Formats: sequence, structure tokens, C-alpha cells
Amino acid sequence: PVLGRILRQPAHVGDNLLGPLTNPAGAHVQVVGVFAPGWVEPVARVLAQLGSRGAFVVHGAGGLDEFSNAGVNRAAQVDGGAVRNLAVDPADYGLPAAPPGSLAGGDAVVNAALGVEVLKGARGPRRDAVLLNAAARADGSWPFSAMANVRRGMTSDPPRTYPDVESSAPSV
Repeated sequence: PVLGRILRQPAHVGDNLLGPLTNPAGAHVQVVGVFAPGWVEPVARVLAQLGSRGAFVVHGAGGLDEFSNAGVNRAAQVDGGAVRNLAVDPADYGLPAAPPGSLAGGDAVVNAALGVEVLKGARGPRRDAVLLNAAARADGSWPFSAMANVRRGMTSDPPRTYPDVESSAPSV
């Protein structure tokens, strides 16, 4: 009966809430994005009760389900069973604010090309969003002190070759 009620919920409930909580891989460290700010702390508390060693649960500025450079993000950190609520402002780490639309992508080919641009060192809101999310390590730590290393690593020696995104993109 419980599973039947769960399956009747809107898709975003299953994808964003139940997926990470019922992951058969048994992940004990993770970053989970949620679709509404009211779910940040409850999901973090459930992850803590399920034995997560370290996790972040986030509702990003601009309505995103990841850390966003559009403004202050609501997050909860799970660390050794304890849950701590956070307000993460990218400006505190030297990242300029950007409107959510500046992060928009497209189909698989467009998104792959945008990702390659970031990996090649293109500066701008997409790169800043990648930096912000990379800083929220899945082990539940918050290594913003390492952000400079991430910045250098993205531009100092970019890969020489990239996958052929057009031939590997799924046909629709």
C-alpha cells in the first residue's frame, strides 16, 4: 500500500526526494538537490537517520535543484549524523551574481558543447556555477579554500581531446 501511494505522486517527488533516499547503491556521501526550499532540512534529516556520513541538501537560488550563482542558496549539511542549516551566498566566495537564465542550456549536443567550453576555461556564469557546485564536495565538506585550485585545474592543462558529442548524442 505504501509503494502504491508513492507511485501516485508527481514525478518530481520521486526523482528529487525518493531517488536519493532509496538509492540501491547505498551512498553514504552525496549532494542532493531538491525542488522546493521546504524540503531541504527534512531530506537532510532523513539522510542523517539513514546513516549518511556526509551530505549536502540544497535548493538553489532561482529555483534550481543545485547550488546556483543567482543568489543565496538554502542548504543543509549532514556531518556525522548532525544537520546544520546554511545560507550559501556565492558573493562570499568571490563569485558574481548571475541571472538563472544565464545558465540555460539546450539539447544534449548544446549542453555537451557548453560543458566543453567550461572545461577549456571559458569564463562566465556557467563556469562560476560549476565552481560553486564542485566546492560542495559529496563527502559533506565545504572546501571553498580549495576553489582557487579548482579554478587553476580547469584552465591550466585542459584535455587535448573531447568526445565527439554529435555522434554520441542520443537520437530523438
